Amino acid sequence: MKLSLKILAYLLLTIFTILLALILIAEFAENTITKKTLQHVNKSLNADINIGNVNFSLINAFPLASIELEDVSIKQAYKDSANDLSEEIITLNKASLSIQVLPLLDDIINIEEIKLKGGCLLYAINKDSVTNIDFLISEPETTETDTTPSSINLSLKSLELDNITCIYKDESSKTKAQFHLNHAQADAKLNKDITSANLIGKASISNCQFPNTPIHLLEVAKIDFDINYLNKLLKLGFLRINTDDSQFAIKGKIKLDDHFESELYIYDTELNLAQLQKYIPEDIKEENSIKSIGGRVTLGADIKGALLDSILPNIDLKVNISDASVKTKDYPEISKLELALNYSNGKDCNMATSVVDIQQFKFETHESKVQLVATVENFDLPKFKLNSQLELNLGEFKTYVPDSLVKDLSGMLTASVRTSGRMPQTFSMDYVDRLLKTTMLDLQLKQVNIAMDSINQVSNLNGTLSYSDQNFDIKNLSCFLPSYDLKIHPSAIEGRFEGKLSELNSMALKVDTVSFNANSSHINGMAYYQNGTTPSYDINSTIDINLNDWKSFVPDSLVSKFTGNILADINSKGSFNPDSIVDDAMELLFTHSKLDVETKQLSVATWDEKYNIEDFNGRFFLADDSISLEDITGSFNHIDFSADSSSCTNIYKGYILNQAEKINAYGFIQLGTIDYAKLSELIPADTATTQADNNEPELANYTFEAKGKFGVDKVIYEKAVLENIGGLFSINDSLYIIDKLRVDGFSGSTKTSIRYELHSDNKTKISFKNETDNLDIYQLLNDFDDFKAYGNNYITHEQLKGTLSIKRIDGSMVFIGDSIDMSSIMIGADTITLKDGRLKGHEMAIEMAKLYDMEELEDIQFQTINTKLFIYRNFMYFPATNIVNNAMDVNVYGKQEFGEDCQHHVRLYTSQLMNKGKNERIEKKQQRKEEKEDGKTKGMMVLYAMYQIKDGETKIKPESKESSDRRQIRAQLFVQEGGLKGVFHPKSINYKTGVE
Repeated sequence: MKLSLKILAYLLLTIFTILLALILIAEFAENTITKKTLQHVNKSLNADINIGNVNFSLINAFPLASIELEDVSIKQAYKDSANDLSEEIITLNKASLSIQVLPLLDDIINIEEIKLKGGCLLYAINKDSVTNIDFLISEPETTETDTTPSSINLSLKSLELDNITCIYKDESSKTKAQFHLNHAQADAKLNKDITSANLIGKASISNCQFPNTPIHLLEVAKIDFDINYLNKLLKLGFLRINTDDSQFAIKGKIKLDDHFESELYIYDTELNLAQLQKYIPEDIKEENSIKSIGGRVTLGADIKGALLDSILPNIDLKVNISDASVKTKDYPEISKLELALNYSNGKDCNMATSVVDIQQFKFETHESKVQLVATVENFDLPKFKLNSQLELNLGEFKTYVPDSLVKDLSGMLTASVRTSGRMPQTFSMDYVDRLLKTTMLDLQLKQVNIAMDSINQVSNLNGTLSYSDQNFDIKNLSCFLPSYDLKIHPSAIEGRFEGKLSELNSMALKVDTVSFNANSSHINGMAYYQNGTTPSYDINSTIDINLNDWKSFVPDSLVSKFTGNILADINSKGSFNPDSIVDDAMELLFTHSKLDVETKQLSVATWDEKYNIEDFNGRFFLADDSISLEDITGSFNHIDFSADSSSCTNIYKGYILNQAEKINAYGFIQLGTIDYAKLSELIPADTATTQADNNEPELANYTFEAKGKFGVDKVIYEKAVLENIGGLFSINDSLYIIDKLRVDGFSGSTKTSIRYELHSDNKTKISFKNETDNLDIYQLLNDFDDFKAYGNNYITHEQLKGTLSIKRIDGSMVFIGDSIDMSSIMIGADTITLKDGRLKGHEMAIEMAKLYDMEELEDIQFQTINTKLFIYRNFMYFPATNIVNNAMDVNVYGKQEFGEDCQHHVRLYTSQLMNKGKNERIEKKQQRKEEKEDGKTKGMMVLYAMYQIKDGETKIKPESKESSDRRQIRAQLFVQEGGLKGVFHPKSINYKTGVE
């Protein structure tokens, strides 16, 4: 502005000089006067001003003076080699001026008309920041202050500018621009009372350059303007800018004071994004992966208030985007985008009263759609309202999700979200509670496929989710898990939240309906969870699980078979402490739950076939700290089992809590065939160390009692086979009883009762009774390998054969710790019979054969052996044993110490010895004669002998009937048997179990 006014002042001075010269001399001397005037001006300005031709007249248009200048140029007078700024600053093809002459006498400048045609104005800055007009505006070294008052009285009625170009160049910042004024008309007035100007015209901007921007791509920007100025008030009738198929228009007024008070209107503004995208810097495009954008943007705005103030003006803004598109490298192409947005900063013109109203925001990709309506108020503490709809084809976004997260993604997601609220100053759970109250969500999935990896895959996922006011509803949820071969059929969950997340003790989750269906499995029920601090719950559900549906979820390395059904009714209600959930879980299970579980054809098998369950059927009940079983059948490792009407009470209070409660168990258990060799494979090797455990075991405060029946179809132990095993049992803390234990085996059977008593002095007393019928001794010894593992070296299956029957045998013994008290053994046997037997190669028989020269005694085949025995005070006593065999009939009595020492007294028939066995006559005689109590046949002579082993030395000698040894042993037998009967009363021993 200073430059223009100064140039204008010097031009006017020049013109005035010429006018005065014309008045005095005549208009014929105009060229000479002009040259002299220019010389004076050039010298004072240090400039080179040239005018090609000057036409001046006071006569032609009097009272107006007219001046026409042609080919005017201004440049610096000399050339500075260091700062090459020698280009012309101003060039004008033609300039004309019409001015009223008479007002000049009163210092009034009334310019009727100024016309400038065809010219150029250059403003240049070199690399040293020196401008080409510095020489015009530099102040002289010494100046005198002009104290004379001055005033300018200027009137310009018409100013016409045609084809004027302004060029700006800055080498220091690599910036340039060209402003071309096509045509403009103006008028102005300047005096002490008023300053006014009006300007209307057309112009353009081109050849722009600014570092690191693509502004050079701007070909031309066209400008239409209508500007009025009156005493610091600038009025814009209109200002329009058009470029690249885009336009911008503004009108209004601005008061040019300290605050720039304004009232502006932006209107008819339309932007072509496809054309304008070239002005986006490449680094911004690269950072946002932008390939192309398109569409049209229309703007409208009202701006009222101070532009230069701490308080913003009042702004009302409208933005409309239509038919927009965005193509990026990393995201799906947006083929259609529309936006209608209103913004206002409110009556107080600040962030608190600002409002953004998104009336419409929607965009579409090739297969997806998003729509949004939203309002945001108060940007300091935003209050928002949102309503949106989404329809997304997830396959479009697959390539934009990292492969490390998702390998495959497809299907449709449709959602509707409605929410409102106010953003908090700090995030808290209170805010989440408020948001949950005001949010509504409808979500639908169609044919969704997700693959995290080769195992975690979900295909054909469908379903809907609705949420409103803390209520949620999931319906028609279905999918297929190919890696697990599991198909989830339409399922549903319905429930609600209660309370606040910010107050855990008031929070509750209620699931009113659960309906889950997968393959042939079903789960139905409801649940309630309350209080996150000390949680309580209530569960009621019914399940029907087909294990085959879930086999794939169990590691293949563990199981090879997983089939069957589990049906259950589950009811549980209680509360627990999260810090002691493990302990509380047991209490909740046993005392606060009711379970009714039924299994059908359940089978589980491991690959190594060590632990296999087949066809497990039955029903379990759990309630009030009690478990009961009904109709249980199945097979464990090929061992069939069954149980019925079985129960156990006080498991939690008694066993788990170790309280002074009584645990009661009652059961009926039946097992099939047990192969000990296979069963032993399941028993882990004992790897326990022998180090002493310093921790004393906890003493049991509870008591227990278990009763019932048991049975085993068959037990196989190496070569031995036992069948039809069964009995009754009663067990408590200090007494174990097994009664009526029947076992069939070795071609015979036994019936046994056992009483096992625990005493506080570390003693254990065992009592028993037994009846045996037709037991094959040979088979027994052979199958058990002659009991060699138990220290038997006395007789083998090759030596002894026969069928054993025991009418009754009773016994008792005491253990102290793990050792038996041998002196405590008391056993009494009624009648022991061995039929159809054989004794071959026994040491005693061989010695007898040598003594009596009877080889038959080395291999004795006998019909019967009847004996009675008892054990008392470390000895086994035989009061009477009668042997009827192929060689002779023998009667034996004596004693056997627990060791090798023994003393046996034998009675033989002389006739059988002399004949070296029995003959037909002797056998007939025996059949005719009546036998005595000791088995002796009348009329037959006898011999007596003693067989003795003492201190490892064997002795066999004949003796008389009344030898001292025989009398002594008979007396000893009488006394010891009497002593045994005095202290051992088998009939008084109680084997009753209380089970029928």
